[in-house]
Amino acid sequence: MEIQLGENVFPLRADMLAIKNALDEHGVAIEKLDDGSLVQVGTLVYHFARRGCEVRRVQFDHSLDDFLGLIEVNQIQYLGEIVGDLLGADAEKKR
Repeated sequence: MEIQLGENVFPLRADMLAIKNALDEHGVAIEKLDDGSLVQVGTLVYHFARRGCEVRRVQFDHSLDDFLGLIEVNQIQYLGEIVGDLLGADAEKKR
């Protein structure tokens, strides 16, 4: 899966290392995303993008602030849908 932010396209990888890095580096726990923090969702996507680039050996030179600055307010629902897809939210609802 990929995400387009402005003119940038980032591969995304939602693996345990990305989730661990989000928690260790920025205190973002996926268990608490339901609290509705938009910045936390953006931060999680940042770690998925950084990990996706690492796995595909694509250069990733963005700080968290730089990455968040690429996200426009009208893309917030899009981010939520992507995170839900990556984390299998639809699969959980069907169980």
